[in-house]
Amino acid sequence: EVTFWMEHFTMTCPNNGTWFNKDNNELPYILPMPRESVTFKYDNSKKGPYHCKYKVNDDYSQQKYYFYVQGKVCENCFELDASLCVMAIVADVVGTAFVMMIIYRCTKNKSPAGLTPASKPPARSGGRAPAVPSPDYDV
Repeated sequence: EVTFWMEHFTMTCPNNGTWFNKDNNELPYILPMPRESVTFKYDNSKKGPYHCKYKVNDDYSQQKYYFYVQGKVCENCFELDASLCVMAIVADVVGTAFVMMIIYRCTKNKSPAGLTPASKPPARSGGRAPAVPSPDYDV
């Protein structure tokens, strides 16, 4: 198994074993040997095949376990899995429904229970009607 975390990657062998790089050279700078997992800082020089040799069932036969390492890393990256995304969406939907329910209950209590009566048209202002023109001015 190969896992990436920020700028590092970890390879895990099924059992304690000896580690080899892409040139089939034993990795001498990993102490103590044998070990189950190794961690490196990733750069493009680390890309490629690796393998570990480990003993099977305490006998002398050895088995190889192969890895191919390739990836993109950054200093401030975090892995986002699907369950975290689903939980965020569900929490957002539940929170929105809760806020909508509170708003509905608050507005329902402030409005009248029955129908409102029709309002009368507004009264005219001014009091008197305009004067009727005099017949003397007709031509």
